[in-house]
Amino acid sequence: MGRLLKKVAVLAFLFFLIGVSGLLYLSIKNKALPIQKTAVHEQKSVSGKDVSSVAIDTATADVRLTRSADDTIQIGLTGDSYIQAASGGLLEVRENGDALEIKVAEEERFFDFGPGQDLNLQVALPEKIFDRLRITTQTGDVESSQPLQEKRFKLDTATGDIEINGFTGEEMQVSTSTGDMRLLHIDGGVEINTATGSVEELSLVRLAGNVGVETSTGDVVIRLETPPAAASLDVETNAGDLSVTLDHLNIAHQSERQLKASIGSGGPLINVRSSTGDISISQP
Repeated sequence: MGRLLKKVAVLAFLFFLIGVSGLLYLSIKNKALPIQKTAVHEQKSVSGKDVSSVAIDTATADVRLTRSADDTIQIGLTGDSYIQAASGGLLEVRENGDALEIKVAEEERFFDFGPGQDLNLQVALPEKIFDRLRITTQTGDVESSQPLQEKRFKLDTATGDIEINGFTGEEMQVSTSTGDMRLLHIDGGVEINTATGSVEELSLVRLAGNVGVETSTGDVVIRLETPPAAASLDVETNAGDLSVTLDHLNIAHQSERQLKASIGSGGPLINVRSSTGDISISQP
């Protein structure tokens, strides 16, 4: 019995040493030891004449889209960082043919030891129609104060909030885990997938394409700025409230939490699904 206890004690001590070594390694790797905060102010400019697609990748930096005064794409990164940047800075801009890639260099972290970054990425786009615009972020918020003109716009975020003020294009795809979103004055097809985030407002200039929204616990509010001449509706919530106030509805099936209906003949499809969230669809 004594020999067994001795073996257990030795194993426990070895595991303790391994744990301490691992924590020390991660602390050094992730710059957890106190270092001085550094102010970040980086600017880059790229001609947008031959650029047809733009991809923006960040982890924690907030992203703000604005309009440039000419045909150039202006990129600015400001804020504070505790992470030591490479000689070229934290802002990486690469041109690959007609594709532009914008990335904020951030260290990979297994655990959040110590402070990281508080950064803002501003991208000013010229007034032209891009084939594709893609934004990917983990915890950063995404905001567009100027109307966007892209054939296809894809936005992926985990916990960041989203606010887009104007979009004209073929399709907008938005995916988030817990972030809330406001998508205003949208003219194009829309596809939204979220887990617990709410669609606080999706306002459509007109019903220009199919609208698909799927959420688990978030609420969904859709406003049609122009009453559609033709549309199909398939709307359902498992436990939330359902409110649809549109003119000239031809109801095929209606219950407390489900509605299948149409307006006119044919037209785009409005398909909304929520597990426990409320759903509201209205017009002026």
